[in-house]
Formats: sequence, structure tokens, C-alpha cells
Amino acid sequence: MKSFFDDSDILLELVLLPLEHIRSNWDLYWDDDEYKYVEEENSFARELNELILQVASVIPPSNYHMHEDKVAVNFSKNDWANIEKDGRLWTGEEYRIILEQGGFEDWDQSDLVLAAAGRVKAAIARGQNNIETMEDTHRKMLCIILSIILYHRF
Repeated sequence: MKSFFDDSDILLELVLLPLEHIRSNWDLYWDDDEYKYVEEENSFARELNELILQVASVIPPSNYHMHEDKVAVNFSKNDWANIEKDGRLWTGEEYRIILEQGGFEDWDQSDLVLAAAGRVKAAIARGQNNIETMEDTHRKMLCIILSIILYHRF
């Protein structure tokens, strides 16, 4: 699992850059000897390393959409939420916003972690062994989920 995320510019751009308003140091540097991101002051590197290990430690579900749906349902329970599921898709709001807002009720982001693990499992099953080679739309969604997890844990 660590090799799936190693030395990635994608993580910098799609996971940490959206969090730059929280911590000013959003750069990432890969340590080939330690096989993890270098933990620097005022960065998310430590939390990202921990998240990668957590994603690696869970049993990846075959239906990761089910876990994303659980998070979306959390959001839909709000009186002010104007979303609904239309077939396989959630409508009424950007999917990123639905998961971010629903994530507030996802204890320890457990469903989001399972969704991330399932997305990685699906990518590897398709021969995409690194986030850099992952299919574009699935990579963006995985990165959004990782960014949301870090946001909720900060």
C-alpha cells in the first residue's frame, strides 16, 4: 500500500493543496530510506503517513460506493440538505461537498477510510499500481476522500 502512494506529486496537488488554508507547509518530500513522507513542521506529512498506514490496515471492501453512500446519507439527514440519490449518483450538490459535510457524522472517518481502501484495491486490480497511474476520475475522487479525512482530523 505504501508503494501505491510513494513519492507522489498528485498527493501534493490534489490532497494537500486544498488544505493550504489550514497549514502553510503543504509540500511533500519522500524519504526513500524510511519509505514515508518527511515529517516537517506545520505540514500534513505525519497525518498523511498515518492515513496511508490506516488505509493499508483495513480490509478493502469490494463495494466502496456503499461506504461513500453511508457518508452521503449522513448529509442528507440535515433539514437544509437538498440532495437525493438518482440511480447510482447523488444529485443536488457537488459530490465532494456531500462527502465533506456527511463526514462530520462519520465517526473517525471509518466509512471514508474504507471507501479510500476500496478505491485503491480497485485500482490495483486494474493494474494501476501507483496513484500516479490511476485512472483520472477515480484518482481525483480518491484524493478528495483523503483530503476530506485530513480536514476532519485537523
